[in-house]
Amino acid sequence: GRRGESRWVALLNAAHRLKSLWKVVIPLDGEEDRDRLAHFGYPPSEQALAYFCIGTTCLSPISDPEDLEKSSP
Repeated sequence: GRRGESRWVALLNAAHRLKSLWKVVIPLDGEEDRDRLAHFGYPPSEQALAYFCIGTTCLSPISDPEDLEKSSP
């Protein structure tokens, strides 16, 4: 998604609310950060998405902030 859009901001806020000492939140813009997304192995998307990963295993992309918060162990 695009930096600053309401869904993008909501997902970022939900990610920051996750309780983990080891979490890393990397906010990326789907257009501006195309190269970084490709480096991480994610396709650019017009829709704001979050990827919840533990180690090298990632869940399917999450588009709903509530679902992101429920995904946290």
